[in-house]
Amino acid sequence: MYRIDNSTAATTLPTPGAVGPNPNGFFTVGDPASGIPATIVDGDWMNAVQEELANAITGDGTALSKTDRTQLAAKLKGRLLNIQVITANGTYNPTPGANSARIRGQGAGAGAGGSPGLGSGSAQGVATGGAGAGGFFEWFGPVASIAGATMTIGAAGTGGAPGQTLGGTGGATSFIMGSVLSLTANGGSGSLGPAGSTQTVGSPGGSGGTASSAAATVGTVLTLAKGDAGTPGLWFAITGGSLISGKGGSSRFGGAGNSVANSNGENGQGHGAGGSGASCSVNGSNTSSGFTGGSGSNGIIIIEEYS
Repeated sequence: MYRIDNSTAATTLPTPGAVGPNPNGFFTVGDPASGIPATIVDGDWMNAVQEELANAITGDGTALSKTDRTQLAAKLKGRLLNIQVITANGTYNPTPGANSARIRGQGAGAGAGGSPGLGSGSAQGVATGGAGAGGFFEWFGPVASIAGATMTIGAAGTGGAPGQTLGGTGGATSFIMGSVLSLTANGGSGSLGPAGSTQTVGSPGGSGGTASSAAATVGTVLTLAKGDAGTPGLWFAITGGSLISGKGGSSRFGGAGNSVANSNGENGQGHGAGGSGASCSVNGSNTSSGFTGGSGSNGIIIIEEYS
């Protein structure tokens, strides 16, 4: 790209004239038979086009080159083309024109255990710890090396039924392309409901899901990959005389189920979060058949594609 440089070129940018009679006009070759003249290409228009192109190249300090015909194309590379949000199993099909991609994957959240009921005359009650969030992975590299990769979305762990039940483990989310790339974010672990009792008892929270990543260097382009473990669920607590269940683990893309008192657990929200535990906290005159633990939320893969 270069600016006009022959002997007839102005040495400074001329001041543009007033807006013409057709401010949103188009070019025409004209029609002499009908008296329609061809469009005159004036200096104001040519300078505007030239400067738009030149500024796109020189904005970061790059000097214009009269012999380089790829300067504008180089500047257009690296812009965000599309974001694919994957919530179901499938195959990765790159967006046309994409050269590189950032991939983030979230394992599914687990379900919390159920809470048993208490008989008449019970004291504080029983409560379950929260369930763990899923693991997380991230990768950046060339699209050509991963087209056709297999994508698996982890399914949410279900909450345990009333009683001393175990919440379901969250499913693993993965992005795998043969021996080139293997990314896996495991789901969170479920929590176990406590045994029924006439005194205050509870159970610990489930652990967060782990993550693994294995990436090869494709050609001369370095690929980056990392994995993080999910957040564990929390223990139960006593607040204001009531037994409160444990909150679930939050994820990169979802909020955990909140703690509850004398209720079913809350489900994890968004993607990859753990459900909260159930709580049975009745006074001496009431009975309860127990409560269900909160379920986790499904995993997700988000792919940002760049030119």
